[in-house]
Parts: sequence; structure tokens; C-alpha cells
Amino acid sequence: AEDGIRDTSVTGVQTCALPIWAVEGAARALPAGAYTVGTTVYRVVRFGTLDVRSNLTGATVRVNGVRVGVTPLTVPDLPEGRLSVEVSRDGFKAVTQQVNVVGDAVSRVDATLRPVTGTLTVRSDVLADLFIERQRAGTVQPGLGLDLPLRPGVVALNVVPRDRALAAQNLLVRVTADKVTPVICAVRAGAYSCTLP
Repeated sequence: AEDGIRDTSVTGVQTCALPIWAVEGAARALPAGAYTVGTTVYRVVRFGTLDVRSNLTGATVRVNGVRVGVTPLTVPDLPEGRLSVEVSRDGFKAVTQQVNVVGDAVSRVDATLRPVTGTLTVRSDVLADLFIERQRAGTVQPGLGLDLPLRPGVVALNVVPRDRALAAQNLLVRVTADKVTPVICAVRAGAYSCTLP
């Protein structure tokens, strides 16, 4: 350029050099030698907003592993780019989602948190009604059994055979998160019993 000013744009980075004559003029007044000229590079990026919602209020929100608040949450002024957003709450499975933040726009995350559960599997060789914490949970069919998702912890389980000649079974069963807890009930030597293998 005529005045020595160069303005270039490379992949979104704007660069503007000082007029060449200004640098040369300042250098003429200095004694001979080597000098370091400092430069500052400014990168101009656009910012976007992240809006995070979940089916449960008060769930913790982390962006790239850093806690930024609880739901519902709006995070303004995030630079454009890809982020990892995690929404979590005690007793529920965390939801992680990759989000692309776009400048001058709102990127949304809608997380559905589901309870952490284990599975209670009850099998019986005779027809029986199943009660959990004194609430009817279903009927155990011979050969089919019954699978129930339950919150982790200890539950009171009652297995009541429809054949009244057989004794009902009362058990305390520990249900573990993300695992199957089997209960096998059968008639052995004329008596009905349930075991945890």
C-alpha cells in the first residue's frame, strides 16, 4: 500500500501493521544495533449464549468440566466453538452433550435426567403376587418372572404364592445401581422359599 499500511484477513484473524515509514523513522534516531519490536495480536471472535434446561430444576451444569451453575441456566458471552455440557444431580444419571456455540446465537441443551436404578428380577415356579414396601408391584408368572427398575437401596419384598397352602416369603433385598438383583423362588421338598443367588 502507498502509506505502508497493510490490512490482511487470514482465517478470521484481522491484522493491521503500523505504517512502515513510522517504524523506519523511529529507528533512524536510534544508534546502530539490534532491537526487538513488540507486537500485540488481537483476535476478534464472536460470542454466543448457552441456554441449559432440564426436567429437574437445580441440576448442576458443567461446561468443559467447570461448574458454571444450576438449571435453568443461561451462560452468555461464550466464544464460538465446540463445548462439552454435562447436567447432573444426585440420584440421577448424568447427561453429557456436545454443543457447537455459534456467535450471535443461542445454543440450547435440554437434558432429561433419569433416576439411577437397579433391576430387581423375581422368578417363581408357581404363580405369586409381588409386594415391594407393602405396595403391589405385580404378578410373577411361572417361567416368565418379573423385572422391575428400582432405586438403589434396601427394599422389603413380599412374595405371596396364589396357592394358599404355600407360605409367603418376606425378604430384605439390596438393589444396586446399574446391576440386576435376582430373587429365585421355588417349591423345594414341599416348602416354598426364596433365595438370593
